[in-house]
Amino acid sequence: MKKSVFIALVVSALFSGLVSCQAYRADSDQKKGEAPVIVDSFAVDAIRPGAVWRVYLHATDDDGDMNDITALVTQPGIGRYPTSITRLQDGDGREVTGYIFLRTPPDNGLLSDTLNLQVMVGDGQGNRSSPVEFRLSFRLESLHPTPERWAKSADRALGAINVDIRSTREPPRRRRR
Repeated sequence: MKKSVFIALVVSALFSGLVSCQAYRADSDQKKGEAPVIVDSFAVDAIRPGAVWRVYLHATDDDGDMNDITALVTQPGIGRYPTSITRLQDGDGREVTGYIFLRTPPDNGLLSDTLNLQVMVGDGQGNRSSPVEFRLSFRLESLHPTPERWAKSADRALGAINVDIRSTREPPRRRRR
């Protein structure tokens, strides 16, 4: 008898804990507000080693609380670089147009490499836009001019993509002891 009462209490306690965890989880999984939207974007697909790569963005957020741009760079043969986060300025919460940029080293070893970039815009409530993706290769040819529709944005740097890319031909860096 005591055993069955004890088991009933344990089962009851576990069940009530499970229900309360489910309720908490349902509340915490729900994002508040609307996610930002990247309305348009553009980047050339090839540059010379040593050039600065510009990625043009136009993003909006109905809630007006956009606060950052996240850039994820991957490179075959190297892997994923550290995530780069660019904070937006006050006043850019509802709409932002401009470019983020990546400085590349003047290393002709990059001529055999490609980079993949994924960009998302975030807001103050933890929402993220759908990502936009770009691929960059390196050539010795001259750069392409900025398309006319991005001419106004060419004067507005939003921030740098803070990663130090390297050629897959470069020997691995040795750690100092």
